[in-house]
Amino acid sequence: RTSAYPQLWACFLVLSGGLLLWLLNDTTEHFFTPPLLYWSKRLQLRPEVAGATLLAIGNGAPDLSDAMAAANAEDLPLALSELLGSNAFCLTCTVSA
Repeated sequence: RTSAYPQLWACFLVLSGGLLLWLLNDTTEHFFTPPLLYWSKRLQLRPEVAGATLLAIGNGAPDLSDAMAAANAEDLPLALSELLGSNAFCLTCTVSA
């Protein structure tokens, strides 16, 4: 079964994608860039280095806290599955993109 208006759906998807990218850019500009600039000046890092290191720390912090909470609860399978699952997701989704 095909759609009666395939061009309309394509236009809708392109506009929706553009809106989502604009929202992501706006959110990053207001909530991510100012703290990144602050910490790069405070730690005396070049912007390229600050972006790479602080982004990696910010991306890995929730995984680390989840693994520590699972370890404190003595739930080793949960800790391992969380770490392996998040790494597998990052490798398959970000590398393939």
